[in-house]
This record gives sequence, structure tokens and C-alpha cells, in this order.
Amino acid sequence: MKRTALTMLVACAVSSNLFAQPHAKPPDPRLRDVVYDPLAVVTVPVKRGMVTLVVFDTDEVITEVAVGKGGDCSKAEAVWCVAAQPGGRTLFVKAKSGADAPNNLAVVTDRRTHALRFVVLPDGDRQQPVYRLTVKAPAQPKPASGLSAKDLAALAALPPLPSLPSQPTPQQVVAERLQAKPNVMNTQYSLAEGDGSQDIVPTLVYDDGRFTYLRFPGNREVPAVFHVLGDGSETLVNARMEDDQLVVDRVSRRLMLRAGSAVVGIWNEAFDLEGSPAEGATTVPGVQRMLKAGHGSLDNLSTGVKP
Repeated sequence: MKRTALTMLVACAVSSNLFAQPHAKPPDPRLRDVVYDPLAVVTVPVKRGMVTLVVFDTDEVITEVAVGKGGDCSKAEAVWCVAAQPGGRTLFVKAKSGADAPNNLAVVTDRRTHALRFVVLPDGDRQQPVYRLTVKAPAQPKPASGLSAKDLAALAALPPLPSLPSQPTPQQVVAERLQAKPNVMNTQYSLAEGDGSQDIVPTLVYDDGRFTYLRFPGNREVPAVFHVLGDGSETLVNARMEDDQLVVDRVSRRLMLRAGSAVVGIWNEAFDLEGSPAEGATTVPGVQRMLKAGHGSLDNLSTGVKP
């Protein structure tokens, strides 16, 4: 009887000890740590409407941030919001509701250059987004001491490290932004075609608040574009082809397309008299036109990247 009681007592003590031990929690996939690699691009999955915090090592201070697809948080039309405090080591990135394509960031600190690529997860995707990314500095190699002449010769014979990828020049950034697709702001247009005018009827009409875009299928004839004034008279406006779209250098309440006897009327059902201002003396977000110092002539205007 005493032996049975002792056995039960030991079993209970062992069982209670097992339950008292805390279980190690698995790592949270939303919190990610990476070690800095100068030859690697860090891909960060994000979701629309959620903020991702990027934290750099304690020995780094952010000096410059370049965003591939824009990230001005103050603009309602911007689909990305990127904020960094100069002199700090944290960066906030948020994909807004209109974000779809990946966005790349080049972050320069006083010690390193980081390449980040933010990928928007589709709605309903079961993959977890990253809420916090911590970029750690690589481990410093221990200084060699007491090396022999043979060891020093072997070190000297090692091939040089490959050069780091060069950062894009301001001219390359401007060229990339100039080639970016327009932001669709208004598609509320109605059309009226004259007899025998089917060949100049556009399949798509929209504007971005500054320019009007018309798409024509195949190899159809491209018509001349006229702006209709308040008194009904017409004036020719500048237009140019970009890929498969005719870009008109204005947004009008009413346009007329003419090619010989063919005529098509276009009405802007959501015309905004104010429109979108051309910030920085250009119509391309992130690009501004600057007058070179010491020159008052308009011939000395240059195009640069807007910070």
C-alpha cells in the first residue's frame, strides 16, 4: 500500500513539472530579420493598407531614399507612401488601395547601400505580410594576427571582390519616370460619331487631370484633335502618339476628332475646371524643371528628380 502511494506521488510530481515548463513560441513570420548582403535585393511581401517598418542597424543613419514608383504620402493619388526621418534608422512603407505592381527602394545610409523590393500580396493570399523588417549588419571578421609570409601571399593572390551594382543616375531616374504609365483619374467620356466616321472612333478615352489619352486599334488613321471653345469654334491642339495611345496636351470639356470628312465628338462628362497643377513645371510626378544658377534665360532650364 505504501509503495503504490509513493509511485502515484512521483508520477504526479513529474506530470506537474512537465506542465509547468513553458513552451517555446514559433517565430512570427510577420517579424523578419535579415543580414545585410551588398549583392542581394531583399524582397518584402506587403498588403494594401498595412504599414511595414524597416529598421536598419544601430551603426547606420539614413541619408537618402529613392523610390521607383513614387511614395509621396501627402498626395491622395499616390498609391505608395514611403516615409523616413533624415538622420534616423527607420523607414515606413505602406501600399495604398491602388497599389498593384511591385515597388523598389534604394536606401543609402552613411555606411551601406540597401536594395529593397516590396511586393503587394493579392487579396485573399494566405501568405503573411511583413510588418517589421530588421536589417542587421554583417559580422565583422576577426583581424588576422601572426600571419606567415605564405599566408600573406595567398591573401594577396585572391581575386578582387565584384563591384557593387551602381546606383541609377538622376538622368536615368528621370527617364524612367517619364516613361511611367499615366494615372487614370477620369474615364467618364461620351462619344458621337458622324456618318462614315467609324475609322476614327477611339476604343478608350481617359485623362489623368493634365492630359487626355485616346486609344485607336490596329493601323487606323490618327485624326487631328480640336478643342471646342465656348462659342462653338474649334482650335487645333497638340497631340502625339505614345505606344498605342494618342496623347492630347490638355483636358477639355469637349474635343472634336477630324480626318477628312470623318468627324467624332467627345464630351468630358466629369470635366474639372481646376484640373491637376503641373508641379515643378512638369506634368510628370517626381520630376521638376529647374533654372540653372546664374542664368536667367529659359534656354538654361534643366529637368531633375524631385526629392
